[in-house]
Parts: sequence; C-alpha cells; structure tokens
Amino acid sequence: RMLFQLGVAYETSPEKLSSVSGIVQRAIESVEGTRFEYCAMRTFAESSLNFEVVYFVPDWDQARLRFITINDAVNRAIHAAFAAEGIVFAYPTRSVIVRQ
Repeated sequence: RMLFQLGVAYETSPEKLSSVSGIVQRAIESVEGTRFEYCAMRTFAESSLNFEVVYFVPDWDQARLRFITINDAVNRAIHAAFAAEGIVFAYPTRSVIVRQ
C-alpha cells in the first residue's frame, strides 16, 4: 500500500481542482503493477490544497524489488499529467505585510 499526499496551489480553479482525482487515477493506472484505490482532497493546509492518494502494488512478493521503479513511474506520470493540465504543485509561501 502506497499512501502519500500532494498539494496543489490555492490559485487552482475549482474546475481544475475537480479534475485532480481523475488525473491522478489515470496516471497511477497507466503504470503496470498498480491498483488505484483513491485520491481525495483532505485538507486546506497552510500553503496548499492537500490531496491524499492511495494505490496498491497487488503482487507485492514479486514486485518488492520493483517498488522503487513503480513509485518513480507513478510520480513521473502524475507530474506529467499535472503539467499537461496546467495544475501547479504547491510549495510553502508566505505573504509579509510591512506597515510604516
């Protein structure tokens, strides 16, 4: 079972935000040896809208040695899919208001 979170920028439009789960699902399913479980928006974090993602490598005994390769392929597929859709990954940001 692979569980991770990914954050998208708060500036992401509601339309794009609603497509994130499907994009992640298709990206994971494009990698042989995976079984998608879910991708759901979980939190409004300090600098991002966070999604929780779970997928499985069903044949773990045979795939154990390939796990890093599978994980790498999933991450690259998600990154490419987000780039194609114009969805930006979030990174920590701060706004500083300076008053005189």
